[in-house]
Amino acid sequence: MPRKTDGIPFELQPGPIKDDEGNPFLYAKPVVKYKYDLDAFASYCAKENTRTKGEMLYYLSVFKDAAIQLLKEGNRVETPFGSFAPKLKLRGRHTDADKVKGRDVEYSGVEFIPSKEFVEKANCSRHGFRTTKIKAMTWIEITNAEYIDGYKMFLLFNDGQKRVFDFLPLIEQYPVFKPLHDLTLFKAFTITDTLEWDNGNIDIAPEYIYENGMKA
Repeated sequence: MPRKTDGIPFELQPGPIKDDEGNPFLYAKPVVKYKYDLDAFASYCAKENTRTKGEMLYYLSVFKDAAIQLLKEGNRVETPFGSFAPKLKLRGRHTDADKVKGRDVEYSGVEFIPSKEFVEKANCSRHGFRTTKIKAMTWIEITNAEYIDGYKMFLLFNDGQKRVFDFLPLIEQYPVFKPLHDLTLFKAFTITDTLEWDNGNIDIAPEYIYENGMKA
């Protein structure tokens, strides 16, 4: 896909959802001009804040080691640019909390939620891009889902929001979702950070359900 240079550089990539003629809808992703490793980032910080590079490397190292230790103990670490917290996932589908054991819960990474001020100051609207209402979440995840009837589901998201979503229009419009006409397959979903079917061969962006579902 061609790269664009008007405004901040970006490139277009084909997405998983296709139109009626089988053409994938595109999504935009930034073109990384330069990747700042710790050494380069320390140099940049030193230049901008009249500190030596050695000082900045020391501060960053102390922050990293302290944050790692606190996260390993299950804590949330609040910083001026956002908060870090352990990210957990419940394996399988459960309805009885008393039957959930420690082995059913797995560590799946670190969740980062940027502060509103950090997101606002880092926005690139000055480069000619349109902006939407800024949200504090970096990403939206589905944490629970329940089948209602037909092709409708009740969904709970990681920010506490709830939605009721009817999948039938997607199933009828997009070939990738056609197999979900089979209600047996439709009901056999799994929850990762979104909904998946058929061992991950079919999934849907949680943001789409979040934005287009009916609030519950």
